[in-house]
Amino acid sequence: MPPFRLSLYVAAAFLLCASPASALDVRETDILNLRLGMRLEEVEMVLRVQGIDAHRWERHTQPCPIAPASSCLTALLAPTRDGRLAIGFSAASGAVRRIDYVFKANGPGEPDMIRASVMRRFGDPSDVTDTIWCLRISAKGTCPTDQPHLRFQPGPGVTLILSLSDGSPG
Repeated sequence: MPPFRLSLYVAAAFLLCASPASALDVRETDILNLRLGMRLEEVEMVLRVQGIDAHRWERHTQPCPIAPASSCLTALLAPTRDGRLAIGFSAASGAVRRIDYVFKANGPGEPDMIRASVMRRFGDPSDVTDTIWCLRISAKGTCPTDQPHLRFQPGPGVTLILSLSDGSPG
């Protein structure tokens, strides 16, 4: 086989295996230095460093799947200067499985400024139909919600929500 044809095959194989330019490995992504898989102690440290007062944190628990007599943390809510964080934990493992950053966007031009900031930080969305980033895109050009993903969407009222999820249900 001529070297030119071989290099074309190698280039084609590389392009087929490579992730699209807009693909984002959200497993390595953070929101305010919070990442998926962190433990409670790590989350608390990050929130303190961010200057978020521990007295204003709200904890949500439920019976633990392994030991129903004890309770497991399922969510930690914390106010920020421009909204609030809702950090979801797996009751089974205790690791962060979801981070929602809810922005208050009630000032003139704030929604556009927040959107522009998100797009500058994460680039073009991976999903062709929605503002979602993921590593592996389906044949339809969408991000499957059962895999790790980052989503930016309007929330209730004048809020915008940036959500980082491991793709687990609930």
